[in-house]
Amino acid sequence: MSSYVVSLVSLYLVQLVIHSFLRIMTLHIFYSKRNLCIPTLLSLAYRYIHNTCAVVSSEISYSIFHMQSAINY
Repeated sequence: MSSYVVSLVSLYLVQLVIHSFLRIMTLHIFYSKRNLCIPTLLSLAYRYIHNTCAVVSSEISYSIFHMQSAINY
């Protein structure tokens, strides 16, 4: 079970990094056309990554809870 949890967390972290990178690049392309300053772009990127981390951590805890429930059943 321990290796399954480690692989699940690793998978979510890789997904988070790739998704965040693509989202930040999309924000950069979109907002560079509007001539927004870099601090605004960084603030948007920080909020997006923070919200994404919250979602991913809740998904991980939900998955671990269901794994433990299935094992105990």
